[in-house]
Amino acid sequence: MKKNLLLLGIFLFMFHQWGISDHAIEDASSQEVKSDFHFTENKGQLDQKVQFHTKLHIGDIYFEKTAFTFDLYSAEDLDKAHEFRHSGRDRKRGTEAPIILRKGVYQMQFIGANANPHLFPEEQKEGLKNYFIGKDQSKWASSVKSYTCLNYRNLYDKIDAKIHTKNNHLKYDFIVKPGGDPAKIKINYKGVESLQVKEGALEIWLSGILVKELKPIAYQNINGRKTAIPCEFVVQGTAVSFRLPHGYDTFKELVIDPTWVFATLTGSTADNWGFTATYDIGGNFYGGGIADGSGYPTTTGAYNVNFGGEWDAVITKFNPLGTGLVYSTYLGGDEADQPHSLVTDVAGNLVVLGVTSSDNFPTTTGAYNENFNLGDFLLEDGIYYNNGTDIFVAKLDANGATLLGSTYIGGSANDGFSLNPNLKFNYADHARGEVVLDANNTIYITSSTRSTNFPAPVGSHQQSLGGNYDGIVSSFSADLTTLNWSTYLGGNQGDAGYSIRISEANNLVAVCGGTNSNNIGATSGALNETKSGGVDGYVATFNKSTGTLNALTYLGTSAYDQAYILEIDSDNDIYVTGQTKGAYPVVGTGVYNNPNSTQFVHKMDNALTTTAFSTVFGSGSSTVNLSITAFLVDKCENIYVAGWGGLVNNEGTTNGMPLTGNAIQLTTDGSDFYFIVLDRDAQNLLYGTYFGSNGAGEHVDGGTSRFDKQGTIYQGVCAGCGGLGFPTSTGAYSSTNGSSNCNYGGIKISLDFQGVIANADNPGDITLCSSPYIVNLSAGLDPPPNAFWDFGDGGTSTDINPSHTYADTGTYQIMYVAIDSSSCNIADTAYFAITLIAAEQFSAEINIPPFDPCDDTVFVDLEFTGTGADSLVWDMGDNNIIYDDTAFTYFYTDTGTYIITMTAYDTVCNNVGSVSDTVVFIADSTSADADVPDNVFMCDPPFEVDFSTTSSPPPPYVIWDFGDGIGTSTLPDVTYTYADTGTYEVTYIAIDSSKCDIDDTAYFTVQFEVAEEFNATFDIPVLPPCRTTDSLWVQLDFTGSGADSIIWDMGDDSIYYNDTIVNHVYTQPGYYLISMTAYDLKCNNNGTIYQSVEISKRGQDFFLPNAFTPNGDGNNDSLFVRGPGISEINLSIYNRWGELVFETKNKSEGWDGSFNEKEADPGVFVYYLFVRYCDGEELFKKGNVTLIK
Repeated sequence: MKKNLLLLGIFLFMFHQWGISDHAIEDASSQEVKSDFHFTENKGQLDQKVQFHTKLHIGDIYFEKTAFTFDLYSAEDLDKAHEFRHSGRDRKRGTEAPIILRKGVYQMQFIGANANPHLFPEEQKEGLKNYFIGKDQSKWASSVKSYTCLNYRNLYDKIDAKIHTKNNHLKYDFIVKPGGDPAKIKINYKGVESLQVKEGALEIWLSGILVKELKPIAYQNINGRKTAIPCEFVVQGTAVSFRLPHGYDTFKELVIDPTWVFATLTGSTADNWGFTATYDIGGNFYGGGIADGSGYPTTTGAYNVNFGGEWDAVITKFNPLGTGLVYSTYLGGDEADQPHSLVTDVAGNLVVLGVTSSDNFPTTTGAYNENFNLGDFLLEDGIYYNNGTDIFVAKLDANGATLLGSTYIGGSANDGFSLNPNLKFNYADHARGEVVLDANNTIYITSSTRSTNFPAPVGSHQQSLGGNYDGIVSSFSADLTTLNWSTYLGGNQGDAGYSIRISEANNLVAVCGGTNSNNIGATSGALNETKSGGVDGYVATFNKSTGTLNALTYLGTSAYDQAYILEIDSDNDIYVTGQTKGAYPVVGTGVYNNPNSTQFVHKMDNALTTTAFSTVFGSGSSTVNLSITAFLVDKCENIYVAGWGGLVNNEGTTNGMPLTGNAIQLTTDGSDFYFIVLDRDAQNLLYGTYFGSNGAGEHVDGGTSRFDKQGTIYQGVCAGCGGLGFPTSTGAYSSTNGSSNCNYGGIKISLDFQGVIANADNPGDITLCSSPYIVNLSAGLDPPPNAFWDFGDGGTSTDINPSHTYADTGTYQIMYVAIDSSSCNIADTAYFAITLIAAEQFSAEINIPPFDPCDDTVFVDLEFTGTGADSLVWDMGDNNIIYDDTAFTYFYTDTGTYIITMTAYDTVCNNVGSVSDTVVFIADSTSADADVPDNVFMCDPPFEVDFSTTSSPPPPYVIWDFGDGIGTSTLPDVTYTYADTGTYEVTYIAIDSSKCDIDDTAYFTVQFEVAEEFNATFDIPVLPPCRTTDSLWVQLDFTGSGADSIIWDMGDDSIYYNDTIVNHVYTQPGYYLISMTAYDLKCNNNGTIYQSVEISKRGQDFFLPNAFTPNGDGNNDSLFVRGPGISEINLSIYNRWGELVFETKNKSEGWDGSFNEKEADPGVFVYYLFVRYCDGEELFKKGNVTLIK
C-alpha cells in the first residue's frame, strides 16, 4: 500500500495594485517585478480607430492616434460581486437581488497635438494571439502581437509620449526634448463628471468610479544623476496641463511622469474559478474553470488565446508532474460560458460538457446543433446569463489547437442548470452534470433542463418535461454531428441529472441524481419503488444503444438525500455516493461506518433490485460534511470518495472526519478538501486525509472531478480565496497566490491501493554487436516480492530482474507476471515484445557524382554509401561542418579546391572510420559586353549607327546581327547603315572556346526617331455672341506638328514665344490680324499663317413678356427670359396669395402656366428675376405678368 503525493499544483494569476507608477525616483538597483500589462495590436478585431489595446483589472484602455479611451467597471461593484459569489452561507439562495456593475467611459484627448504622430511598439512579448471569437469571420484576426511598451513619437513638436510598465505598474511619460515646450501639453478629459486636484493628485470622477493620477514627477538627467524637477497639475474645466514652478534646463531632455491609480481593487488580471478536472492515459492533468478577462495564461498555438466576454470557459492541460503547461485555451463566446465535466479518449482528445449563454459559442460545421436555442435571463451566483443558457458539448484535439466537434443542445428555456431550490442544497449544486465515453468514443451526457422542447425524439423513454426541472440523458456520435438518442428523466416536481457511467458488458448507461418528484418512474421490483422523503436520490439504467429505460430506483430516507456520483465495477455492480440527513441504512456484515454521519456509499446490482452493502461516513454531525466531487471503485473494488466542505458551503464543516495515521494532512480549519478510501465492500478504512490551507476555504464552483483507475485523484479547486495560500509541491507550475480573489488549483494525489501491478521495463528493439545475444530484463523501480518470466523462446525464470541468452536474433513475445500474495489481486500479468537486431556491418564510404565546375555556383551531391554507422560528421573543406545527414546537396560559391572528409561512427559497437574526396571548382565564363547608341534622331537617310565591343580583352570572335534581316558582321567595332527608319533588335554574340560556357549573347534595341512632318496651323475659338465690357479674352491653340519654336503676333503689339496655347485679352474693340510663325530647328523648316479677329460689345438688356397664353396653340404657350449675353438667371413667380407657383435657374426652361400639376387660373402674377451676364454684371427686376386663357 502506497500513498505518494505526486502533485499539488495551484495555477495562480497575480493580483496587482491598480497603479501605473509609484511616483518615486527609483534607485537604479531597485528590483524589477514581472508585469502582466501589455499592449496588443489591432489587426481588425477592434474598431479601426484603435491602434493598440491593453486589458486592466477593471476594464480596458484603447490607444488611438491622439487619444486614450478608458472603459472601466466600478471597483466597489466588483468587490460586491466577488463577495457575493464566494460568501458561503451568508448568501440567501434564490432570494439574492441583482448586482448592478456600474461602468464609466472617458477619454484623454491631446489638445493641439500633431494629427499623425508616429505610433510604434517595443519589446514584443513571446507568443501570438488569435481572435476567433464568434462566427463573424470579418472580426477574426490571427498572429496578433503584443508588446510591453508603446511610443508616440512627436505627439507634440519635440515632445514624445511613452506608455510602459515598471514593477507591475502601468506608467505614461512625456519626454520633452531640447527646444520642446511642455506648456503645449494639454489634455481634455472628455466624459468625466468632474476633475479636481487634491493634495497634488488629479482626481477624475465618473459615475461611482474614482480614478487618480498621483502628483506628477518630472526629472532630468544632469551630470549622470536623475534630478527631480517640481511639477504640478493645472485644471481648467475638463482640460489639464502641467506647470513647472521653478522652470528647468531647456537644453536637456525633460521627462514628465504622471501615474494612473484606480480606487480599491480586488481580483487579479483575470479572476478565475475552479470547476472540473480529468486525466488521460499519460497521466496529464486537465483543468476546467472560468475566467473573466484576458489575464488567464494561454499557450502559443492553442485553440483560442483571447478572452471572449463576460466569463469564458478556460481549459488547461498540465504535464503529469504539474510543472508546465501542455496547452491552455479559452473556450467561449461573448457571454458567460462554463465547463461542468471533462473526459479524454485514448488519443488524448478532450470532451467538454458545459453551459453557455453565448449565441456565438464556437460550433463546428455539420454539428448536431450549430445555433443557440435561447432561454431566459438568469443571474446565478453573481454571474449574468443575459441570453439564458444552453448545454454545449465540445471536443478539442490532443494539442488543444483544433476544435474537432462542438454543438449546442437545448430548448427554448434554460438548460444545463438545476435550480429547483429543494435540490440546490450545496453551493454550486446547480452546476453539476457529467460526460463519459464508451469504447467507440460515443459521447453520453447527463444534466438538467427546464425547457419543454428539449430534444427527446419519438420513441425515447420520456418525451416531455415532467416538472419545473427534469434531468436529461443524451447520446451523441463521436464527432458530435448526430444525436443518437435523448430523453427527459423526471416527475411532477424538480429533478436533476448529476453523474453517468457506461457498462460495456451489459450495454447499459447508468445515471444518478436528485429528485423531489414522487412519480419519477421507479420500476417494479426496484430497491425503492416510492420516494421516502422530501428529496431523494435516484439511480436509473438505460439501454446504451437505444436509450430505453431498464430500471430505476429511489434512494433515501424520510429526510433529505441526494445521489451525486456513481461507479460500475468489473462485475458490473453499481455503486453510488451522496448525502443524507436521515438514518441511511447501514447494510452488510462488518461494514465500516461512522454512525449518524451524512455521507453514504451504496452498492447494488445493475438490475437495481438488491443491495450488496450500504454505509455512512463522516463526523457524525447532523449537518453535511462534504459536497462530493469525485468517486471511484478500482479493480480491487476499493472505494474512493473526494469532496469539500466548510465555510463556502451552505452548512457544515470538515471537522471530525475519519483519518489514518499516514494522512497527508491530519488537521483542518473546517473548510478543506477531504479524501477517503474504503476497501472491498467497505469493510475497512484504508485511508483518510484532509487537504487545504488554513482559512482559505477551498471549494469548487460547480462540475465534477475524477479519480483514474489506479486511484489517483485529479481534483479541480477554487483555491486560496481572499489572497490566502494553498499547499503546493516543489516545482509546481505556480506556487504563489498574489491574488485577493480565488484561483484555479489542481490537486493530483496517488492514493494507490491497487494491489500488485505488472510494470516491467520494455526494452523494445535491441541492437547486438555479436553473439551471444544476452538481454537484461527488469521489473521496474517498484518490483513485486515474486515474479515469473516467459522469454518467448521456451525459456522461463522466477528472478525479479532476469538475464536471458537468446540463440538467435528475431522478435520474441515476453510474458511477465508480478506476484504479491498479500495484495488484493495477488498477481498481475503484462505482455510485450522485444526484437533482437544484429548490428549492421560497419563501413565508411561516400559517393560524389560528377558535377559541372563551370557554373557560378557548384552544387555537389553527397551520399553516405557505407553501412552500420549511427552518427556522421562531414567536414566540407570550407570551415563548415554538417552532422548526421546521409544524403544532401552542398554548394560552393567561391572558386577553389575543397577536400571533403566524412567521419562515420558506430556508437553501438564502438567503430569509427573516415574517408575523403576532393572537389575542384574553377568557374570562368565568357561575357558579352558591347556599346550601342541610344535612340537615333535623323531627318534624312542614310541611317548610320556605330556598334563596339567593350569587353576587355575583347573575345577572340564576335558575331553581330543588326536585326534588319540583312546585315551581319564579325568585327568587334563596326558602323552599319540601315536602309530605313524603325526599331531593330540587335544580337551580339561573344565567343571564347577557352571559357566554361564558350559563348555569351547580349540583345540590344536600336530605334530611329525621324523628324515629325512639319505643319504650321492654329485654331481660334468662336467668339462669344455678346460682351458686356470692352475687353475680350481669347484662347489660341497650336494645332500643327513638327515645330520646336513658335512666335505669336496678336496684332495689338503683343508677342508670345514658344507657347502652344496662348490666352490673350483684347481691351479695345476693333479689327486685329493675328500671325503665328512656327520653326523646325532640327530640320530647318518654318512657316507663317494669319487669322483676323473682330472685337465688338454685347447689348445691355433682356426681355420678359408681360403676358402669355398657355392654351396649347403653339404660340406664346410658355414664359421665357430672352436676351443676349445672359449666363445665369433665377426666376420666381408668385400668385396673389403669395404662393410660389414656378421657379427656375435654367434660361432654357419656361413657365407653362401650371401649378401643382394643374393649370393655374388666369390672372396677374408677380415675378422676381435675377440675371448675370457673361462678363459678371448682375441685374435684378420685379414685375407683373398676366396669364391669359
